[in-house]
Amino acid sequence: LLFPTRVLGVDRDIRALQHPVCHLLSTEEPYKKLFRMENGRFSTLASTFGLSERSVDGVLFDAGVSSMQLSDGSRGFSFSRNGPLDMRMDNLPSTPYSARDLVNGLTERQLSNLLFLLGQEQSSRLIARAICSHRLEKPIETTEELSNIIKKVCGRHHHHHDHFQKPAAGGVA
Repeated sequence: LLFPTRVLGVDRDIRALQHPVCHLLSTEEPYKKLFRMENGRFSTLASTFGLSERSVDGVLFDAGVSSMQLSDGSRGFSFSRNGPLDMRMDNLPSTPYSARDLVNGLTERQLSNLLFLLGQEQSSRLIARAICSHRLEKPIETTEELSNIIKKVCGRHHHHHDHFQKPAAGGVA
């Protein structure tokens, strides 16, 4: 990067912006003149920073789930630590739907489509059927409950994208 280049960062996860590296870049000299970090969505990047097409030379997106989110059971992303079935990137009640809402509210067909299209899950129909059957007895509240349902359908480890991984990862990632 050549000066006077500025790097703008936007993240839905407020906790990511509180990470020591982000804090250092946005508050300490000489970095704070070069870096600006804001809480928000990529879709609002231009309005968040007051940008026009001509004011930007390039954009770099990091649009994934971090190990920080996966390792914290309370976030609802973890496959190895039990927690509430949330999975919202910003983890705020203002975000309309949590994973719990979707898992317990979508029809079998909607769940199957969601798992197949977004999770690229080959066993999406079987998993959706098992979820709908389970929730007749009680709502699915935790990541462990969902993971156990998927394990019953797919086995302890199942083939997904040419590699083996924990079954919950294929079903909900």
